[in-house]
Amino acid sequence: MLGSMLFTEQTLAAVAAKFPQTPKNLSGIKGIGPEKTNRYGAAILTMIRTYEHQKGGVEAQVTLF
Repeated sequence: MLGSMLFTEQTLAAVAAKFPQTPKNLSGIKGIGPEKTNRYGAAILTMIRTYEHQKGGVEAQVTLF
């Protein structure tokens, strides 16, 4: 299932900007509540960690903002 079918573009943009590292951080993003965190949180956090590993970590991303 595509992310845009589960979350608004604004929510996906917030995830991309904030790079949440924990379920608590993820559920703090507008549009991602406890239910979506429980259902999809592990997969989302795994994707973020994989991306960070490939790109050299969060620090490399933070300098862009």
